Amino acid sequence: MLRDMISEHPADFVSTSSSLDQWVLAQHHFLKTRFLDISKNPLVALYFACEQESNDEKGDGCVHVFSVPDHLIKPFNSDTISIIANFAKLARYDQLRILGYGNDDILYGTDHLMRTFNFLESMEMLYQLIREEKLNFYERVDVGDLYRVFVVEPSRSNVRITLQSGALLVSAFHEEYSRDRINSMGTNTSVYAHYRLYVPKKCRQPILRELELLNISKKTLMPSLDETALSITETYDLKNSNEDNTA
Repeated sequence: MLRDMISEHPADFVSTSSSLDQWVLAQHHFLKTRFLDISKNPLVALYFACEQESNDEKGDGCVHVFSVPDHLIKPFNSDTISIIANFAKLARYDQLRILGYGNDDILYGTDHLMRTFNFLESMEMLYQLIREEKLNFYERVDVGDLYRVFVVEPSRSNVRITLQSGALLVSAFHEEYSRDRINSMGTNTSVYAHYRLYVPKKCRQPILRELELLNISKKTLMPSLDETALSITETYDLKNSNEDNTA
């Protein structure tokens, strides 16, 4: 999907210098990725908890709070993050080979030599992708990192990331970032603590109005001509509605 998007809009990706940058840009234009948006600003998190439609029948919002060990927080140019971002570009069968399972189990059974050859072949595909952004990358991967969940702080080249104090949760292996689910996999890796703070449905709109006084709104967090026009329309619709009710 990422390749198709770059093929259709190559000019938009000219300024991206890494796979992580490509994924971040694609995600902010609603392409599905293995990255999950989070924020380092609790007020921004509160805004999205109040603004997003809730699946809960009570309509409550929820702020998810993550307490992350320092060694699981990586900068945008980290080798570990380069590995995971490029791992996401591999074909599914190459991903499965590197993670240690897949069709090779059926085709080759206990043929250790063939399984090792296929693993090394898939690893070379991964190294080729990484070398496209890091020419002098040292060909050594801690396979354990593929089973961990990291927080990555992307570069501030993306305006929305900057305004939202954004960061990302990312993993090569885990399809869900539930702490209990990660622990249940038995990978013996450290995991962040996870807490939930619920916002009652009746408080959501009042909180959004208070946040707007602090300059935290859709217009300031997601700036674009479309969002600005939508925000202005909503403001005037609300104003006209209040005037009608007063009359």
